[in-house]
Amino acid sequence: MVFPGNKALYTFTDLTKHRKNMKTVVLQIEDSSVENFKALIHLCPSIEIVEEYSELEVRKDFDICMTEATKTLRDNKVLRKPSDYAYIMQVINEKQIAYAPYFLTPDAFLDYLKDLGFKNIPGRTTIYDTKNGIKGEYPKWTFPFLHADDIETLRRNNVARQFLSAYFKAQRRLSDRISDNG
Repeated sequence: MVFPGNKALYTFTDLTKHRKNMKTVVLQIEDSSVENFKALIHLCPSIEIVEEYSELEVRKDFDICMTEATKTLRDNKVLRKPSDYAYIMQVINEKQIAYAPYFLTPDAFLDYLKDLGFKNIPGRTTIYDTKNGIKGEYPKWTFPFLHADDIETLRRNNVARQFLSAYFKAQRRLSDRISDNG
């Protein structure tokens, strides 16, 4: 699993918040360059660093949302087959979620699920074989070995769609909790 490592995430915005053309920008900066970046920002009085995140905070938030989304799919019986977990791994690896890790191998993904506390997960070969059968990019995955089974193709794409929906819903809930407490 590869997380954005040794980087700080910064959000900065134009201080003239009343203008319609205000922009918020998120940057990743190597740890070794953070102080130089902050010094550079101080030279421009119309820019303010609004938030600063460490890799650990980003990973923790991802873990919370990943756990909640996977539990939702399990509870709703979306994950009907062991191979369905491969679609979650694939959609994450296709960077459909900002700052998500990249799982180099099925073992890395399965170890991650175990670290989150999930039991009864598929084996490495199931994930590997399923991933190798996916062609194209989400949301237009095809599965050549299905021999034109449109219903199953739709179901597989829907596993990824429902995972993303559950993930982003969990992310909004997490954001709301943080806003309410902060």
